[in-house]
Amino acid sequence: MSASKNFFSLLDQYRIAAFPDSTGTEISAEETLTLLETVDHVKSIPDQQVIDIIVLGCKTLGYEHKLSRAFCRFMYKQLSKQIRVTSFRPSQFDITIKYLLDGLDFVLETDYKVDLLRALGALVFENAANTIRCASRLSSTLLLLADRSTKPLEVRRMAINCIGNTVAGGGTKLQALYKDFYACLLGNVCVINHTAQGTIMVASTTLDFSDTAVRKVASSTLRSLQFLLTQDKSLVTNPLCDIIDIIQTFIFMNVSVQSYATPSTPFIRRNRLSQPTTNTTNNTYQPFSWRTSVSKQQASTSSESELSDSNNTNQTELSPRRQRDNAKIRINALLCLSAIAHTLPKALYPQWHKFLPDTFSIFLANNESSPFLKSDNQPLSLFTILLYDPAVNVRAAVCSTLISMLDGSKPYLSLALESEKSKSSFTSLSENLGSMIRDIHRGVVYALSKEPTVQVLSILMNLTTVLVENCTYERLLKSHLPSLYHAVAAHWKEPVLRSGVLKAIASIFSIHQENLSQLTDKCIDTILIQAIEDSSEEIQAEGWKTCTVLTKTYFSPRLWEKLSSHFKISASSLKFAEAYASQIKEDDQGWWKLMIERYLPEACSDTSGPVRAAACDCFASMDKSVFETFHVRYQRLAVTLLFSLISDTDANVRGSACRALGIFVLFPSLRDDPMFVSDVAKAVLSQKDDKTILVRVRVSWAIGNLCDALVLESEKPEFSLREYMSTTEWIQVLSTATQGALDNEKLRSNAVRAIGSLLRITPKEYYENTRIMSLVRNAMEALVKNIETGSLKTRWNACHATGNMLLNPYFPIGYIEGGGIYGWTGSLYQALVQSLVHCKNFKVRINACLAMTCPNRCEMYGDKLPVIIQSILDAWEICQKHDDYKEIKYKNQLEEQIIASLNHLKDWIPLNYKDQVNKII
Repeated sequence: MSASKNFFSLLDQYRIAAFPDSTGTEISAEETLTLLETVDHVKSIPDQQVIDIIVLGCKTLGYEHKLSRAFCRFMYKQLSKQIRVTSFRPSQFDITIKYLLDGLDFVLETDYKVDLLRALGALVFENAANTIRCASRLSSTLLLLADRSTKPLEVRRMAINCIGNTVAGGGTKLQALYKDFYACLLGNVCVINHTAQGTIMVASTTLDFSDTAVRKVASSTLRSLQFLLTQDKSLVTNPLCDIIDIIQTFIFMNVSVQSYATPSTPFIRRNRLSQPTTNTTNNTYQPFSWRTSVSKQQASTSSESELSDSNNTNQTELSPRRQRDNAKIRINALLCLSAIAHTLPKALYPQWHKFLPDTFSIFLANNESSPFLKSDNQPLSLFTILLYDPAVNVRAAVCSTLISMLDGSKPYLSLALESEKSKSSFTSLSENLGSMIRDIHRGVVYALSKEPTVQVLSILMNLTTVLVENCTYERLLKSHLPSLYHAVAAHWKEPVLRSGVLKAIASIFSIHQENLSQLTDKCIDTILIQAIEDSSEEIQAEGWKTCTVLTKTYFSPRLWEKLSSHFKISASSLKFAEAYASQIKEDDQGWWKLMIERYLPEACSDTSGPVRAAACDCFASMDKSVFETFHVRYQRLAVTLLFSLISDTDANVRGSACRALGIFVLFPSLRDDPMFVSDVAKAVLSQKDDKTILVRVRVSWAIGNLCDALVLESEKPEFSLREYMSTTEWIQVLSTATQGALDNEKLRSNAVRAIGSLLRITPKEYYENTRIMSLVRNAMEALVKNIETGSLKTRWNACHATGNMLLNPYFPIGYIEGGGIYGWTGSLYQALVQSLVHCKNFKVRINACLAMTCPNRCEMYGDKLPVIIQSILDAWEICQKHDDYKEIKYKNQLEEQIIASLNHLKDWIPLNYKDQVNKII
């Protein structure tokens, strides 16, 4: 079958799949394409079938074919609504994009070009893996069509959209295209300005925004800039322009009394050539006027002044269409600002005052009673737009932008200082930030009281949460958080906002302030009890999370008294119980007895894995002093419940059970019980080969704790290792620890800890066993590797473990009694030497130095004693040259350790080192 017949056949099959009722009906291909334009998505059609139709259409339909334009529209619909463009095979993609690019070179008709560009934009959107193969030609075509001189404007706009779609998700693959695209996009909304500092592009003030087409070009340009700024943060600091200043211009364009009139206020129709009002605000930049002056109209000679293809000179500044276009421009400009806040926040911090001036609260105080903007004499602030813009989507975009700016800004905002004192002639950065934060809080509080739509209020709740999480309230006025609380709590009665309200309240109560503690009872009574009784599981969970925060920050037994009658088993309620348990005192056994007798047995047998895991975590929060005062009945019940979950079907439960047993094994009465310790060892070791890394991490941690518990018990005169574990179990523990020390980085720090503690308490006769010595060799290799490499935490633990191990006077290292030297002596000491002399971290160096001087017999050093002494002396010299005041504390600790180590070794020091050592000690 020819490609042509195949195309029409597949197209007809698609039509029948989309419209089963049309089976048996003969209709033309043109009618089929028109019919398919009415459908957004057909579930029964696989991506490849649609792609086959597109590829065959590209091969079949020439640009002069009567179906070619309808096919382009079909292609756009399928690419944007029906299929994933990443489903294209390379050859299929290449055929399709060549068809579109060739068409753009061949076709002259404007509408046809627009259809081709729209399809091209859909094809390349977030498809860099395929686009890269034709990047050069694609770039050349789009740069030509998106140039500021291109007309008609709709062709240029579609090319600009294509640029944005091309770079979306482009990453480093399309890096080579970004600078040219950037310059091209800026050319559509900027002009070249020659200043004393050099040539720079600035936002154009001569664009004829009375023309719908011009407004659309500006909006598309900002949209594409947003995609570009997201991909390449270096563009923010590109000397071509001050992009932040340009974005500011478009964000505040048309922010005025007229454009922000309320629906009840009639639009004022004015002639487009009437004189503008004068902006009397001196400390802010001059925005686009909401109407164009006569002088500007007469003086315009640039290409922008000629952009308009429309003669609609009577269109009002405040028509619904114009307001919609202005809203799109503002939204896309806000998205550009969000992109910068995400990709290069430090470049934006010094520019915050352009969007959040610290004088806004003065304006707010004068306008708070007004439902609409009364005066143009105001600071230009994002909050002006948030409070007064009539477009819901614009207000939502402002909220999202503020979230982007605030998120992660805590290090910057921690500098803020706010006081009641009046400002002096000099205002520091800290005070300016304090004033800005004050305005942000007041703006959010007012917005929460003024905003009528749930859509924006929902984002405002998120904004409140992010604001609180990123402010340091110790240096700010105490009134901010109570004001936020009251503003947020006022919306509790709106069911759709309840989740956001709870998250915001949780963030507020995560900060400890005395004036907030007075609000906790009211919050519990009016909000939290309703939340945990809500029919929605999501609201219940958020309610318990907020209770958990209250427990950690404002603990009081009243909290349980108020909530106990509403307590039902769930993962989130048990998380609250875990937090509450960590706060109660030793003498408060009643709560724990209730939990162990009533709630935790039920939770441990619950069908939900998260609930069973939370039950284990709740046990793990028990303090040893509480456990030790329990009657043996409660102790046995707690232990039995944990052992029952160690082999649970849910990996999270197994991991939590291992963690809880790892805590229990350190309790004095339990570690003194050889049977319990042995049972813990068997239970935990049964999970050592678990496929889930979380479980293996918890196993490693529990084994480390078990070995530490044995070290504590070994201090008792009657201690015997064989009572706690058989030789077989000892071998399993050491093998598991060694295996963990070579496993994922997350396991290693605890695995080496277990090696060190176990070998410290191992009796002499064990080291006379050939098989055991083979295991010890493997363990030493693992220790050396972790001393030399890995995270600093792992290296520190490996050095500490080595010192722990060397405290055992029977550990086989150094000279062998019958002659020779143990094989790992050199590598182990050399690893410690390298860490002491070359590691930059003081904690690692201190523990390496300590480890080298733990042996209590000279023979344990073998022939490495001179090397060790020299390394300690070298470390001393390095310390004397180190002058970083930030690490002076650790430097002093290392010097103290060096002196202690040399004192330990002084009786064995060779004569040629005596003088150097004596000068130090």
